[in-house]
Amino acid sequence: MNVGQRIREAREELGMQRAVLARRVGVAPNTIYRYESGEREPSVAMLTKIARELRTEPAEFLREPVPFSEAPREAGPPRSLAELLEQAGLETRWLTLSYEDYKTWWLGVSFEEASHRFWQIHEEYLAYKAETEAIASGASQVEPELERQMGVIGLEAFAKHFQALAAAPSKKESETDFRERQERGELRQFKPAESEKLAESEKLAEELIAQAV
Repeated sequence: MNVGQRIREAREELGMQRAVLARRVGVAPNTIYRYESGEREPSVAMLTKIARELRTEPAEFLREPVPFSEAPREAGPPRSLAELLEQAGLETRWLTLSYEDYKTWWLGVSFEEASHRFWQIHEEYLAYKAETEAIASGASQVEPELERQMGVIGLEAFAKHFQALAAAPSKKESETDFRERQERGELRQFKPAESEKLAESEKLAEELIAQAV
């Protein structure tokens, strides 16, 4: 389940009409529809407003996918990253692409589509992280071969997620600025201290993620 589906679920549980939610957060009803259908991703600030009106926390819309060890047993243990993502309920497979194919994910698409793709990549990365934590705690039930590969997969997943953070539209840049950067094929530049500490600091990673539109 993605962010938009969780927003719709929370709204419907309250019996709130889409137009009412739109009025309360200051956008058009069609904007809420686009959030819920996955056509557009809300900014962190907008997600906070929506969560407040729906009597929940923003984190509920961004909660991590359930690791395989806690998922219903409708299929056998995953044997690959693609199967792990499938059993986590995700529809995309960005992290399974070769880096050569992956690195252009943000080029030649609209501002909104680039933002949408970033959140897809982020959800895949969270699914990978959830499973590595399950492995570390001894709770994972993935196939042994996949468990042995998780370290190597993790290095590539981290590199792809970092690239996504640098490529994604930032809430600090306008659509025009993003388009110009996109045409140059230029990634956002992080401060040296940020780049050095990113691998060690989950808090810093969260701060950088919060900058994405």
